[in-house]
Amino acid sequence: MRSILLILLITGVAHAEPVNHWRQLFPPKDGKSADVVLQTPEVTVEKPREPIVDELPDHILRSNERFFTLNIENDKFGSGYDRDYTNGLRLTWFNVGADQPFYVDWIDRLVPTFERNKTTSTYYSFGHNLYTPSDIDRDTLDPRDRPYAAFVYGSAGLSTITGRRMDDVELTLGWIGPSAQGEFIQDKFHRLIHADYQPHGWKYQLRDEPAVMLSWERSWPGRYTADFGKSLHARFAPHVGVTLGNVYTYANAGFTIDLTPSNLRWQTQPVRVRPAIPGSGYFEYTDGHGWMTYLGYDARLMAHNIFLDGNTWKNSHHVKRRPFVHDLALGAAYNHKNFRISYTVNWRSREFKSPLAKSSSFGAISVGYHF
Repeated sequence: MRSILLILLITGVAHAEPVNHWRQLFPPKDGKSADVVLQTPEVTVEKPREPIVDELPDHILRSNERFFTLNIENDKFGSGYDRDYTNGLRLTWFNVGADQPFYVDWIDRLVPTFERNKTTSTYYSFGHNLYTPSDIDRDTLDPRDRPYAAFVYGSAGLSTITGRRMDDVELTLGWIGPSAQGEFIQDKFHRLIHADYQPHGWKYQLRDEPAVMLSWERSWPGRYTADFGKSLHARFAPHVGVTLGNVYTYANAGFTIDLTPSNLRWQTQPVRVRPAIPGSGYFEYTDGHGWMTYLGYDARLMAHNIFLDGNTWKNSHHVKRRPFVHDLALGAAYNHKNFRISYTVNWRSREFKSPLAKSSSFGAISVGYHF
């Protein structure tokens, strides 16, 4: 009897009409029969093999395009608290395909990883950074917290593409200490925005010292790419780098993931204040508009950080630096014709060893113009 019931059950299942569960959830109107068909965009993932130069459009290689970027970073745009890296300003002028300056030949000979070619571009920056402890209302020195510091600088950089890699070399010269006017700038800004408190500990800031920093970074743009149908393009780009100097000395590695329209795949993230996720500020547009979203990660093995270790040749307040620091950044950019605006939020791990040390977050607002 059990065998007969089992045979009948198997026969019934075999001849049962398939059930369309989507039809049950979304019954057809007017009693008409309809099947729901779910369509997903075609996704193509590939690892490019041809040199990037061979893929670049002619208008990028032949034109003399210039970009100006104003980047403002502040913890008020992130955590909302004045602490750690509290403010940064960077102005950058980026020339794509411009006549190469005289020192390009020197870099070509001195840096083994750098190769001068038709993709070599130049950029120049001016910037100012502020660093404070967590309690800026305190008027006495807290030995458990980081020192006050101000940093003003100018930098010149070169970017070139060889094969499937991009190399950046940047030289930064500047000044750290009271001459960088950190106390004046923070005090005036707090008065301008009618802040509830004013900084009172700048008398304990790092002392005057010249600053020199040389940075090299290599990235692999489009190491892996994916096209979602015919409209979206995703790009995964790892990077590594080394920075030497009396400001920072570290080795870093990380990656970025970009999502852009398929016909605007060559644009990059906005320029940021070092140390940061790589970006040149290059952008394009079609029909008057363009956009991109991006996610970035950067891990650094820190050998020196003057804003934590204190002055190089003079006695100053300092704290015990953590050897490993990492950043996570998430942002989006939109441009209308020649203007571009972007916002990036950055999370940074604890930088020094102390009960007062915490991870921090700050936001970056960038405005760019394409000449």
